[in-house]
Amino acid sequence: MATERGMGRMSKHARGAVSGGVFRGAFGGASGGAFRGAIDAERIRLAASRSTWCCLGVAVALALGSALLAARVPESEGKPVTVADSVAGLSIGEMVILVVAALSVTGEYKYRTVRLAYQAIPVRRPFIAAKALLLAATGGVLAVCLALASFGVTALTAAPPVPRPDTAGEWVVLLGTGVTWSFAAVVGVSVGTLVRNGAGATSALLIWAMVGESGLGLVPRVGGFLAGWSPFTAVGALTNPDAGSRVPYGSAGAVVYALLVAGGLLALALLAAVRRDP
Repeated sequence: MATERGMGRMSKHARGAVSGGVFRGAFGGASGGAFRGAIDAERIRLAASRSTWCCLGVAVALALGSALLAARVPESEGKPVTVADSVAGLSIGEMVILVVAALSVTGEYKYRTVRLAYQAIPVRRPFIAAKALLLAATGGVLAVCLALASFGVTALTAAPPVPRPDTAGEWVVLLGTGVTWSFAAVVGVSVGTLVRNGAGATSALLIWAMVGESGLGLVPRVGGFLAGWSPFTAVGALTNPDAGSRVPYGSAGAVVYALLVAGGLLALALLAAVRRDP
């Protein structure tokens, strides 16, 4: 709820300047420039919110803190530290991005700032699509940077043998974090658009990602099959070798599957936005 509260703490004048002025200026052109204007407007809005920076700070702290722990825990167990160990903490940051993305939409409806955007543009799709694209790009770049930084922290603090990304699979682990965070951002925006309630959206997303898919794996006889086709498990196979053993279509297939699921959810969210806000 931090993003929603952050919007609520903004003064009336600040909300008007960020929401009204930005949207009117950004969407003043033709529909071809509406999408570019929507991205610019969303970038300004996210950068102006203190809660955005707080949530990103939490994600960074969790990732680097987990990297420090990763350098010690396997060593104490007599196991070598791996590249996957160094980026394990980014899975928690993925949940942070998931929640931030959902609340970036639900906060618009809670504080009625979405009306200003809808008054400024002739169609609804650019508004939601811009949120998804900007958060996906930002999350993906940040995840890769954090993965490299986390690996550096682990490599500097771990006892020999120091982990090294010597194989293609280990580079997939490092760079795959960008795919997982981008996927979480698009899914968060999509579910936030469909549900429109902050508590409902975050509850549904966290239950889905952290409980629901694990529960599917416990279903007798078909649990292994269902787990392999669960979206978050499939995407997590890029960075988690244990999850990868349950995914039958490999790393490349996991990327394609993530694109299909995220694209399908976003298309459904865009359709719902058009029909519910004519």
